[in-house]
Amino acid sequence: PLPPPEAFIFDLDGTLTIPQLDFEVIRKEMGIAAGPILEELELLDAEAAARARKVLEKHEKQAATTAVLQQGAREVLSELRRRGLPTAILTRNSRQSLDTVLQLHRLEIDTSLSREEAPVKPSPEAVLILCDKMNVAPVKTYVIGDYIFDIESARNAGAVSVLLLNSKNSMFSEQADLKIANLMEIPESKPGKNCLKLDLKHGLFVRFMRRFIAAKSHNQRSFFNMGHYTGPKARINRRLGLDIYDSAGALRATHRRPHPPGKQPTRRRRPTDYARALIEKQKIRHYYGLSQTQLERFFKIAKKQGGNKGQNLLLLCERRLDNVVSRSGLATTRAQGRQAVAHGHFMVNGRKTDIPSYICKTGDTIQVRARENLQKIYSKRLEGKDAPECTFIAVEPAEMMVKIVSDPSSEDIGVPVNINQVVEFLSR
Repeated sequence: PLPPPEAFIFDLDGTLTIPQLDFEVIRKEMGIAAGPILEELELLDAEAAARARKVLEKHEKQAATTAVLQQGAREVLSELRRRGLPTAILTRNSRQSLDTVLQLHRLEIDTSLSREEAPVKPSPEAVLILCDKMNVAPVKTYVIGDYIFDIESARNAGAVSVLLLNSKNSMFSEQADLKIANLMEIPESKPGKNCLKLDLKHGLFVRFMRRFIAAKSHNQRSFFNMGHYTGPKARINRRLGLDIYDSAGALRATHRRPHPPGKQPTRRRRPTDYARALIEKQKIRHYYGLSQTQLERFFKIAKKQGGNKGQNLLLLCERRLDNVVSRSGLATTRAQGRQAVAHGHFMVNGRKTDIPSYICKTGDTIQVRARENLQKIYSKRLEGKDAPECTFIAVEPAEMMVKIVSDPSSEDIGVPVNINQVVEFLSR
């Protein structure tokens, strides 16, 4: 078992900040071969090395001034400081670019080292220097980074290596002591660990931060799960003037109090154009269970498809797997369909799929998995069901299978919304 951490050392680019450097362009301008830039730089003659350093510093300066923090970076550093756990940054970047990022984002750390102040990673010396500065033994220090050099420097120093996974570094995962998908996630090595006590023994404290941020939000939406609304359903129905959520309790409450929630004004003001467009946009979000980020991503895809952007957006939403499950009759509500998909009840084209936002294509088949308990549940749901109203879905109750027979059309759209206002709102 790993020792509980008493200090954290973070890499900069790719860990605390989103990478901005294009190393291929830098190598080309510097005139060096493929390989680690700093190591290749040492092989150049004095004149070429001086010229190459200027190129590297130029790119680092530009990247530092436009640096964007990774999701959760500020919250993690603040919480570690609040709990009295020392933090440090160890980077192969220059001191100037490191200071620029720290000042730009006002990050609070205890100490840091750049390439001018210590041997660069994968040498363990910098890790040992930082452990000495923080007065913590290396074995109780967690080194968090996104590259093999971070893992090697931690391992060589006797510290715990934590790999921040991305699309390009999965080949290093076997060499790291721990793996995390983002800075707010607990590694999967200890599933079910109760982290509300902020036990950092096996990583970072996602559940604590989720509860902390959700508690600050008056509408009970979690910052990390914004597409999944967990507050009163009737409140949304009343706010939007539409039965988006059709559970029995929500419908009773909505029909009992059809006016918007909150204190009722003596004289209701006419809503602005912005307010009307916002309401139309929120109808789509809550109807399909989308986060704002997902909706904006769908809108970008819709714009690239050509034609009517608004209609393209709605048709993309209709093709989401949780929506198809709901409209086929396998689930009574979209929330139920989302949960069933997330729990792995269905196979798409013969493969288990647990992603509610999966976009179904013409020819796809969605089938209930061959498990006795699931077969019983869904055979009862499809028993005596009428054919779905939408034309792009065909249901085969005997096989508990749904086929996507065509692309959805404008007649298949289920949510009554002024899509032109939504397009104007998202185009701002």
